[in-house]
Amino acid sequence: RNRKSDERNLQPVASTSFAKNLVTQRRQAAEQADLWGLQRNLRELRETASDTTAHLRLIQAEQQQMRQDANQLIDNVRQLRAASDARRSAEAAEVELERALRQMRTRLGPVAAE
Repeated sequence: RNRKSDERNLQPVASTSFAKNLVTQRRQAAEQADLWGLQRNLRELRETASDTTAHLRLIQAEQQQMRQDANQLIDNVRQLRAASDARRSAEAAEVELERALRQMRTRLGPVAAE
């Protein structure tokens, strides 16, 4: 009789211990799942960061090319302006030369006509 009583007293302790063990296992499994999720998120973040870095490098290369193109365009505009200024100067010099030539012909009179 005493033995049965002891076994009955141990059953709640065993059940409680089993339940605690089960709760602990479930908690550990949940923590492990959380850890795997965090690791997956970290991998995805690293991949995203790598993609973003590569994209940023492409953008920087495009910006550099745009700067070079803009500088080339500025140089071309300057050259066009310089050529235009030179053409205007040449035209003004030609007009001045023609005026001076007319004055010389006028002064020389009939001799210049020959």
